[in-house]
Amino acid sequence: MLQRNEPPSRAARIFGARRGFTLIELLVVISIISLLIALLLPSLSAARDSSRAVVCRSNMRQLVLAQGFYAAEDAKSILPGTSTHPRGLDWCDDNNNPRQGYQPPFNGPPYNGLLWPFVSGVVLIFECPTEKRLANQRFSYTMPHNMGGAKIDLQWPFFYREQPALGANSPLSQIPPPTLMEEDERWYNQQIDDGAWANQDQITDRHKGTGNIGFLDGSVNPIRPAEGGQPDRIESGDLDAWDFFFAVKGRKYTMGSWTTRFGWVNDPR
Repeated sequence: MLQRNEPPSRAARIFGARRGFTLIELLVVISIISLLIALLLPSLSAARDSSRAVVCRSNMRQLVLAQGFYAAEDAKSILPGTSTHPRGLDWCDDNNNPRQGYQPPFNGPPYNGLLWPFVSGVVLIFECPTEKRLANQRFSYTMPHNMGGAKIDLQWPFFYREQPALGANSPLSQIPPPTLMEEDERWYNQQIDDGAWANQDQITDRHKGTGNIGFLDGSVNPIRPAEGGQPDRIESGDLDAWDFFFAVKGRKYTMGSWTTRFGWVNDPR
């Protein structure tokens, strides 16, 4: 028996007529997605950079607190020193005696440093997540040489030059006693990996133009270091250790020297 051909339903006519995307439609969709990605990437990158800066400050705060814990247990209530001081005083262990009975890597920085027992054995505390210890594979942070042996209750006012190129005529900013610096990779944490900050050592600007300083009171704050116009050269406009100093009885003492004795900052002469 012959069956009569039924006319297609309205739904069948609609859906049966649907076809795939044309090339132009696909290109439009791809363009919109690309535009959205381009708009979102800077925000994601900025959020990532901000989170890394927060971790960096947290790491420095832990190290500054470790300095305080060490001083609290020390018989003289003083901070550790750096590798530029006599052997055995080094906070990060570039100049300490190897532990007896330990095998590498436990015979080198930071495992033999005087702060190691106070950081819960967390190596990443010594690392800025932005820099990743690429400068020297040891530490992103260094300790001012002249703060080695400082008393935990040191009261001298400290300052740095806001415009180093002006020398003695530069306006000054007062700060608490600095005990930890986020040293610039090029000047000179890569070339001189001694864990000490002095001479022409500078502060990094890797966090959107700022670097961090840790202080004796346990705080960590960013600083925007002054720089000359040529990043690949040492210039008079660069903020370095010679532009930091403290005052005692009306006399100023620079933090640039790397030959002062251990504990000199307590009684400079």
